[in-house]
Amino acid sequence: MSLRITNDAAVPISAGVDAGDQRASRRIAGSWRWLFTAVLLALVLRLLDWSTLLELLGSANPLLLALAFLVAVADRVLMFGKWFPLLRAQVPDFPLGRAGRGYFAASVGIILLPASGGADLLRAVGLGRRSGQVARLAASVVAERILGLAATGVAAAVALALAPVAGLDIYGRGTWIGLIALLSGLALILPVTEWGPRVVERFFARYRHHRLGESLHRFSVACAVYRKHKPVWYAVWLLSIIEQFVPVVMLWLVALSLGVAVPFVALLVTVPLTMLAVRLPITMAGLGVFEGGLVYLLGHLGTDPTHALAIALGSRVVGFAVLLPGVVWWRELTHGRES
Repeated sequence: MSLRITNDAAVPISAGVDAGDQRASRRIAGSWRWLFTAVLLALVLRLLDWSTLLELLGSANPLLLALAFLVAVADRVLMFGKWFPLLRAQVPDFPLGRAGRGYFAASVGIILLPASGGADLLRAVGLGRRSGQVARLAASVVAERILGLAATGVAAAVALALAPVAGLDIYGRGTWIGLIALLSGLALILPVTEWGPRVVERFFARYRHHRLGESLHRFSVACAVYRKHKPVWYAVWLLSIIEQFVPVVMLWLVALSLGVAVPFVALLVTVPLTMLAVRLPITMAGLGVFEGGLVYLLGHLGTDPTHALAIALGSRVVGFAVLLPGVVWWRELTHGRES
């Protein structure tokens, strides 16, 4: 059953032609993402020396992998820590414990849903429906995503600036840095201006007599709250920039555990650029995009494709292991009851 937002609550849309078309569109989009996932993974796997890959994975240093796991846990906690102030700006009395449980439970959706958009929607609806605050929860999630994109742009610009140090020659590097910096700046500043949300509403003005227009209006009003909380907005952006570089440390530890010699500066360049590509909702959970991007970029820096893929797969295992504890609170999030 589809959901719409009315009076800050999620209510069902009647099962009509529109709802059926929406479901069909989602199924088609999902099928294409699975197809792209399979194609990209197949292309990456063709580059492998399987005996070398299995040997690397089998000889991994458990202590270094454990350290990588702890860094990944710290990364997940930091991600929650930068979202919670945005949530509190919308709903000042929202309980810390319930927000934390919902955040980690929704993160499990990353494994099966495209990029992180599906997990974001699950978090907003799952946490907001009991209190009738879906629009406000959605606004906090979108704000986190916008600030994350702005921070990803900063990390990508830094990576491009460091590319010559790592030995990577990128055509039009200065132009790319300028374009990414411009887009990141707009993403950071526009949402907290007086006219930014108005532009969004005017753009969708044709729907003003439709339930979509009502939902967009309420969502825009909720987003406008951050104009009154600019210190929180910019502080979360700074935390988001720090968080962009935590996966670099995690992958470096994974590489060390596998005995693969990769200079840290090489990962400072390749990981942010790869994560920028993963933001695109092309495949399920970024599968294939992350692995292919890392293999391609590290390959240009002299890393054997099998070694690069071993690092990518090792980091995947660590990342998925961090998400699994969220299963404990899955029922609470999806069914509105304590697990």
